Amino acid sequence: MPSVDCLSESITFTHPLLKRTLVLPQNPRQRAVDCFDATSRFVWQACMPLCTYLCEHADIVNARVLVELGAGATALPSHVAAALGASLVVATDGDSSAVQAMQERLRDCGDEEPWTKNINACSLRWGDDAHARELMLTYNDGKPVDVVLCSDLLYGHDAATSGALLETIRTLLGDNPNGVCLMSYQFRDNLLGELDFFERVSDTFESEAVSLPRHDGSDDGDDDLWLFTLTQKKPPAYVTVSSTRLCAFDQWAPRCDVSILLAPFKIVPLPPWYIRSLRAGGTIVAPEGHTSFASPHDIDDYAAAVDDNDKHYDEDDDEEEKDDNNDDDVEREQLKHAVESAMRELDDSACAPKLRWSAPKDATFMSCDGTLRCTSFDEVDLLMRSSDSIAYDVNTPFEGCADVTNADHMDDEGWTLALRSWRAVNPMLEFRCFVRKGKLIAASQRDPSTHFDTLHEMLSRDNGSALVEALDTFWERKLKPNLPKSLVHCAFDAYTTPKGDAGYAVRVMDVNVFGPPTLPLMFDWSELHADELPWSSNTEIRWVREATHIRPGLKSALPIDLITSASDGDGDSDDAGERAKRLLEAMAS
Repeated sequence: MPSVDCLSESITFTHPLLKRTLVLPQNPRQRAVDCFDATSRFVWQACMPLCTYLCEHADIVNARVLVELGAGATALPSHVAAALGASLVVATDGDSSAVQAMQERLRDCGDEEPWTKNINACSLRWGDDAHARELMLTYNDGKPVDVVLCSDLLYGHDAATSGALLETIRTLLGDNPNGVCLMSYQFRDNLLGELDFFERVSDTFESEAVSLPRHDGSDDGDDDLWLFTLTQKKPPAYVTVSSTRLCAFDQWAPRCDVSILLAPFKIVPLPPWYIRSLRAGGTIVAPEGHTSFASPHDIDDYAAAVDDNDKHYDEDDDEEEKDDNNDDDVEREQLKHAVESAMRELDDSACAPKLRWSAPKDATFMSCDGTLRCTSFDEVDLLMRSSDSIAYDVNTPFEGCADVTNADHMDDEGWTLALRSWRAVNPMLEFRCFVRKGKLIAASQRDPSTHFDTLHEMLSRDNGSALVEALDTFWERKLKPNLPKSLVHCAFDAYTTPKGDAGYAVRVMDVNVFGPPTLPLMFDWSELHADELPWSSNTEIRWVREATHIRPGLKSALPIDLITSASDGDGDSDDAGERAKRLLEAMAS
């Protein structure tokens, strides 16, 4: 069986795709200092095939940050990775004599080996989380690395040592979603003893194994060299393109009996030109003395009238523009008629507008009373054009989906406007409910920025168990049967009305996806998506129990660009909202 010469003074590696020959010294007779054996002194059997694999898959290491564990005195995979274009390589070992040999070799490298400038050598103790994080801080600004290389590291180790190796791999890759560990391995006599390691690997990472051909191309029939590729376990695809489409108001609401909805509604188809205008952005502001506009082009007409002395138009161009304005006027009047006709069929001829997924709640600062209540098309249009949530809907509705592709987008066709009969709701009675795998797992007070004494007193009597029972019953018996069976993960907003000893009456306000961009409110998505829920009860309910330590408001109800300008560009200052309000006042004065 062809093998690496462990007793030679140097090791030579060449590959057509590497375009250079690497000759590195070995130290076969050097005494190990910090290890119980001398395995770090020379290259082992699975090392050369790993280097060959790197050459044939250079995209894995090119422009990436790598750490090699158990690199030994030679650190051959580190040199190959650096020669293939890795931006940074840190070769590590637990034996200080091996580290010293690597460092001396790097110091002796000349201009003929420019890739070595990207290689660093240091000691690293497996299982020492602080030591691994110190390495990441020193060489990668504390960030997880992209690739971890492990060449023939499992050799007669006990469970504690192999467990420490796995812990170090986990720490180095951290939460890097694209992080990968390449582990070359030779099956030897201790396979049964190493099975525990591979079982623990499968609990932590996605693992794929492929047989490695020998570096010299020979094949003696023994499949004893393998490459294990470890990647981060992908969380369940809770937010998909399909689930997002199913959570659109015009998909779920018409399926429901009106008795379980908070308010009746009307759905108005939106023409493509209107969606294009929302994507284009811009808010139409009426000049003094005007109450509404028939067309966005009226703004241009008004500006032209005010500044007539400075603007001169060719008569032919002016006639052409008037024709365009007339066409737009007709289309806008048609949409206005359709919307206001639908309004008149609702209670009190007033509505709360909503696009397919979002309502323009972040634009209520534009309305006269600070609510979503609209009684005309112009009021609806103003809120729609002023809302960042609506802009997200029309531009990037599938941005957070796990399975999104370039082919997944919403074109200008098929959009609808939902007009829900206006209801002045009590925010104390609103709860967001989280459903996973068809089961209600959590409920949160809808407004986590406010402490309601009455709500706290009511829920504290039984720690919210009666409300949880009412929400769960509503989900299982009324809402779930009306939704598509494939919608097994979702969040729904419920309006709960106390009925004394009879419990609560529950009605649904909205249905959302089970993940961003839906806000988790008093939870975090990490705990709602965890494999094991961090609470013992079937359904966890949370509300603001005291006036102190209230979670800050999750939106300011001000435009993003206004927040950004008020907070010197980053929008993250604690008093950004207050400064933005002062800026609004100054603009209005």
